[in-house]
Amino acid sequence: MTPHAAPVLDADGNLTYIGDDGRRYVVAPPPQQGDPAQGD
Repeated sequence: MTPHAAPVLDADGNLTYIGDDGRRYVVAPPPQQGDPAQGD
């Protein structure tokens, strides 16, 4: 799938882009807060 536009953050904090088919695709979910594996 080729992105139609540059990735943007949506209202939920997900990194998303609009594909050529007009659908929104999530590239990456927001990082979890307080995750001990990341030292928070």
